[in-house]
Amino acid sequence: MGCGGEILNIISAYAPQVGCREVEKGNFWRNMDVVMQELEEHERIIVGADFNGHVVSENEAIEWWARNAAVLKRHGKELLGETSGIIWEEKESWWWSEEIEKVVKDKEAKKKKLEESQSREN
Repeated sequence: MGCGGEILNIISAYAPQVGCREVEKGNFWRNMDVVMQELEEHERIIVGADFNGHVVSENEAIEWWARNAAVLKRHGKELLGETSGIIWEEKESWWWSEEIEKVVKDKEAKKKKLEESQSREN
């Protein structure tokens, strides 16, 4: 995914469980290593994975998550924008615009005209 001149790679993985054969575990980590080695140094990476308890330490996991969460938030803000923080009374009206208002009014007018013409025919 390209964003603001940066390349963000998102990897989803599921490590073999603790009870799996060593061959399976080795294959997973070798493949994961190949994927990581193919990335350029300047590219960002987000790994969303279930490593089945294969995290070195809780502190490392927390630090890793904080760094990656910051990258995701920055890219999300750049790609999608940021809300004003205002909570609307009608939560489903955030998408309503003047253009939509005009289309709805036109449609209502046409429907009314159709209903009037049908009632005159009867």
